[in-house]
Amino acid sequence: MRRGRAKARIERLAGVTLFARCSAAELARADDLLFEVPVEVGRTLVQEGDDWAAFAVIVDGEAVSSGQGFGPVTLGPGACFGETALFDGGTEPATVVAATPMTLLVAGRWEFRELMKIPGVALAVLLSLVAQLRSARAGVDAMRTATRPGGRLDELVLDDVAAGRVRVEGVAAVLTPATASASAGAV
Repeated sequence: MRRGRAKARIERLAGVTLFARCSAAELARADDLLFEVPVEVGRTLVQEGDDWAAFAVIVDGEAVSSGQGFGPVTLGPGACFGETALFDGGTEPATVVAATPMTLLVAGRWEFRELMKIPGVALAVLLSLVAQLRSARAGVDAMRTATRPGGRLDELVLDDVAAGRVRVEGVAAVLTPATASASAGAV
């Protein structure tokens, strides 16, 4: 019976987008390092600035991620979070809240290091980080070329972001009322 449960868990892991390219042997190793955690709707999974020391992959359900002026972004099955802080030892760059009931696969700091020794898993996490970087870059590019009130195309200064006059939603810069009034006088 134990072998049947292990096989079912590995098959479920293979169905998670993040692990889709992993071999059966890699999935078996990863399965030994991940813990399944059910999450209720509305639960804050991690708060921006926290010393979060875990890696989580969404199996079922959705969460909303926002932070550092970006968001909200919906995360669904196959998405992961927590890897940034584990890679660089810094704090968590985003707040993640369960938008629906969810199932997560979670690895602590030690387990994450062991997961990164599995080539297929390491590549999948790296590709996920690259996708996040490209998305963030697209957001910054959108801010730099946003049209200011008055019809003038201008480069937005990053100080506007820091001052809360501009926020990024997905890849679109949104001018807040403070930016609109400040920019109107500059045109």
